[in-house]
Amino acid sequence: MNVSRAEAVSALLPDGTVLIAGGVDQGPPDATYPAEIYDPQTRAFHRIASTQSPRLGSAAVTLPDGRVLIAGGLRTPAGTSEIYDPTTGQFGSLVSMSGERYRPVGVMLADGRVLVAGGERNASRIATAEIWIPSTGSWATTGSMAKPRYQFAGVRLPDGTVLIAGGESGLSTPEIFNAGTGVWSSIASLQMSATAAVLLPNGKVLLLYLGNLILYDPSTRTTTQSTQHLETYTDEAVVLLPNGNVLIAGGVDSQTFEGSTDVLVYSPDSDTLTNVGSLSLGRWDATATVLSDGTILVAGGATRETTNSTAADLVDLNARRRSRAVRH
Repeated sequence: MNVSRAEAVSALLPDGTVLIAGGVDQGPPDATYPAEIYDPQTRAFHRIASTQSPRLGSAAVTLPDGRVLIAGGLRTPAGTSEIYDPTTGQFGSLVSMSGERYRPVGVMLADGRVLVAGGERNASRIATAEIWIPSTGSWATTGSMAKPRYQFAGVRLPDGTVLIAGGESGLSTPEIFNAGTGVWSSIASLQMSATAAVLLPNGKVLLLYLGNLILYDPSTRTTTQSTQHLETYTDEAVVLLPNGNVLIAGGVDSQTFEGSTDVLVYSPDSDTLTNVGSLSLGRWDATATVLSDGTILVAGGATRETTNSTAADLVDLNARRRSRAVRH
């Protein structure tokens, strides 16, 4: 890429290109950096306009019309959101939120609204949540979670509710958000945690936490522990593949603080974890985006606590060959 960044956001755009925005470079901590577009036809990254505000650890949600809502972030003054419009190649005006949110969860609701919940503000975890309303382009507060959460996972379930898990030290009680009433309810019968969540085609949810792979069944509100285990602990790039499997790339060992080069595919049907290749550089907090042809772009990430990367890799599972660095 043109800019080294970790904790950025990425989104597949309607024309098959990929937006990558935000994250942090080695420059001033409060600077805004140019976003980039990856073109799979040329395998090149092109600088575009900068975000209106610094965006480190934001939430990004692709809207039904192809625009991308980017909300919150550590260095966002007073807490704001903005929208990238691929038809103009520009980021829209800042819209105020209820306050700063670093590493919140953002989830598209069934009616087109967007839920953003939790995160960190002034180095403290928060429990509040708010909803972006497309008809007005503004934010409205909704019910708060029972517990403050930061660096956690959220996903919309088949019935339209939203599952939230993790965000605390050790195991915690997950919560369900009812989009119709704005009310949260705890699943008191469960104790689990997660830093990433993926809704599978069968309606179950794959949760990742400290190397553990956990399957949650919303129909029974029960979990099943996978027999597989990751060697890395957190901050992997995780994405659902077209065939229903899940790609897991990179990550960091919280004991040695070393980044992983592993590219793994987890099959929920067979409960197997297969190493399909290696990244060009061990890193964590990278983005992962499935392209129109089924290949996966893994971009950026942190290589050390204060060093981020411009590296990008294409994972081509169809060719069954080792991932290769994108050259341009």
